Amino acid sequence: MLANAAVFVVALHKNYEIRNGISGGGDLLHRTAEYMAAETSKSTAPVHVVPRSVWEEDERDDELRHEARALAEDDMNREIIKRLQDDGRMSFSRIARELGTSEATIRNRVSRMIETRLMRVIAVVDPVSLGRTSYAMVGLTVAPGSDPRRVGKVFADCDEVTYVLFAAGKFDLMVEVICEEAEAFRNFLLDRCYNNPEIASVEPMMGLQLLKSLMKWGRP
Repeated sequence: MLANAAVFVVALHKNYEIRNGISGGGDLLHRTAEYMAAETSKSTAPVHVVPRSVWEEDERDDELRHEARALAEDDMNREIIKRLQDDGRMSFSRIARELGTSEATIRNRVSRMIETRLMRVIAVVDPVSLGRTSYAMVGLTVAPGSDPRRVGKVFADCDEVTYVLFAAGKFDLMVEVICEEAEAFRNFLLDRCYNNPEIASVEPMMGLQLLKSLMKWGRP
C-alpha cells in the first residue's frame, strides 16, 4: 500500500512556533507553584501545580528549537532541505555531488537536522485509499486549571490523531482525527474527549472533501 505513497520532508520554519514563557526558568516556576499551593492549602479554591516534567520538557524543547534555528540559517543545510523536499529518497551521495561536498558531511547534517526537529522525512499515505473515510478536526477547550500542553500530549499518543496544535483563540487545542468509519470517530469523541474531565468543551468539524494538502510548507 505504501508503494504509491508520497515521500516528502517537512522543514520547520525558523519563526513557525512562538513560545510564551521564560527560558531556563522551569525550576523556579515549579518551586513557586509548589509554595503557592502550600500557602493556600487552607483555602477551598482549587490550586493547580504543573508537574516538573512539563517544565523540563519545555526547556529541552527550547534548546532544540534554538539549535534548529541556527541550523536553518546555514546555506548548505537549506540546499539539502530543498533537494529532500523535491525527492525525499534522494541519496546522500547525489546531494553531496551536487553541493560539492562529501557524503559523510551530508549524512551528518541531515541526522542533526532530524535530531533537532528541523525536518522530518516521512511517507504520506492517502487515508481514503486505506479505507479511513471519517476525517475531522476537533476544537477543544480545556477546563479551568488544566494545562493544554499536558492534555495535548495525551492526544498526541492516540493512533487516530495525526495533528495536534496548541492554539491561541477560540480553542486551546486543535486535533486532526482520521478514523476508519463514523462509529470509530464516535467512540473517539466519547472515550477521549467527552469523558475527559480536563476538557470543558468539544466542537467536532467533519471533513467533507480535502481540497488542498500542501506538502512543501516551510520551504527555505
